[in-house]
Amino acid sequence: MILRLIISICLMLSFAVANLNQQTTTVTNVSKNNATIGIGNLTIGQTGVILHNFDESKSIIIADFEVVSTTISSSSIIFKKPIYENEVAIPTPNISVKNGDTAILNHMYNTSILIVPNIESFRVVTKNFPKQNFLHSDLFASYLKTNNQPVPKRENFSAFCKKHNIGTIFFVVDENIYIVDSQTFTILEEYKIKIDNNTNSFMSPFYTNVEDIKLGLFSFGESSFKDYNSYYSKLLGL
Repeated sequence: MILRLIISICLMLSFAVANLNQQTTTVTNVSKNNATIGIGNLTIGQTGVILHNFDESKSIIIADFEVVSTTISSSSIIFKKPIYENEVAIPTPNISVKNGDTAILNHMYNTSILIVPNIESFRVVTKNFPKQNFLHSDLFASYLKTNNQPVPKRENFSAFCKKHNIGTIFFVVDENIYIVDSQTFTILEEYKIKIDNNTNSFMSPFYTNVEDIKLGLFSFGESSFKDYNSYYSKLLGL
């Protein structure tokens, strides 16, 4: 029985990772800010980028895209020009998306931040996803502290992830893992996870070594929350 349980968990983890692998295809049926990619059975809200290829060795990102509908063999996307925090430092050529450009689905999905209530959860997730590139939550906590935001909002997550090229966020809520697109907040994968020696204790706003994340002197809003699972369930729309 125990062996079957271990095998089931391994299969679930393999499926979760495989479905989020980066995939490359060609853009077709371009019209204004809409197009088609030749990959089907996707999740509405999955994202990626569109590249314009100058030659075999040179290309540039010209648009971000989001999946808005999907069939067995293809998916419809909407795209927009990427927005960078420092437009002056990054060249942004005025190149329109055209048929034949390259679409990269799940761009940067292998880079994530991990939001967990305690160290037990942190250890379980990082152990089960050894190939995932987790930026330590201390970086995000430091960002929140700098911005005087002790209770992270959806826009805080998205802005931080955009700045640091982070494609996904892993949330542990009520012993479930939710893998979320960092920009659309679409839940891409979810499954049960058993956390041994779980004390149900939590750190606010999440497990981190950064302390004293406080509101600014003239800021308004929540300074903390009393129930970790309740807060993040609401944030994810569960």
